[in-house]
Amino acid sequence: LKDYVFIGGESIKSIKLPSSLKRIGQQAIHGNVYVDSVEAWINLIKNSPGRFSPYVGSKTELYINGELLVDLVIPESVTELPYGAFMFLDSIESVSFHKKFIKADQGAFTFSNNLKNVYVPDLETWLRLSADICLLTDFDTIYIDNEPVVNLVIPDNIDKMPSRAFYNYEKLESVSFSNPKLVFEMNWASGCTNLKSMYVDSYDTWMSREFNQFDTILEDIECLYI
Repeated sequence: LKDYVFIGGESIKSIKLPSSLKRIGQQAIHGNVYVDSVEAWINLIKNSPGRFSPYVGSKTELYINGELLVDLVIPESVTELPYGAFMFLDSIESVSFHKKFIKADQGAFTFSNNLKNVYVPDLETWLRLSADICLLTDFDTIYIDNEPVVNLVIPDNIDKMPSRAFYNYEKLESVSFSNPKLVFEMNWASGCTNLKSMYVDSYDTWMSREFNQFDTILEDIECLYI
C-alpha cells in the first residue's frame, strides 16, 4: 500500500490485508484492519520504511484471524518489535513475550492506552526489553513466570539491573539479592514509589560489593535488611 493511498476515504470501515502484501505506507489505512496472524502484521510494519503511523487517525482496531486482538502473544518466530508495531490499538490489554525475545522498540506500543499487563518467562527476558518498552508505556502489572512482581528476588545469574529496569512500576515493594557483583544502575527503579525495602542474604555480600558513584542501590529505599 502506497503512502496516503486511501486519504480522504473516511467512509471505509475495515480493510482485509492479504498475505501477499509486503508493506504499508504512511497513513495508508482507514478503519479496522484484518490480517491472518500476528507475525504477518509485524512483518508488514517491519518492512515499511521510516518511523511513522500506518493509520489515518487513531480509531483503528486490529483483528487477527477474525478475532479482535486483546491478549497479544508474541510468536516465537518474532524476536523484535519495530516502532509502531501496535500503536494506537486500545483493544490490547496484555502482551506475552517468549524466552528468546530480544528487543522491543520504545514506540512499539505508543498510545495503546489499555495495555496494562505484560508477561515474561523470566527476569532475564524482562531486562532485555524493559529499558525501551517502559519509556513510553506504563504497565500496571508485570508478571514473571505468571507471578506478579511485587517482592522481586533477583537470581544470582543476573549481574546488572539496568537503567529503567522497573521504570514507574508502582507495584514493586521489595528487592532481594545475594550476588555480591550485582550492580544497580542509575534510575533502575525510578518512579517505583512503593519500593521501600531491600534484603541482602549476608553482611559479607553487602560489604564485598564494589560501590561507586553510579551505583544507586539504595535510591529511595527506607529499610535495608541483612
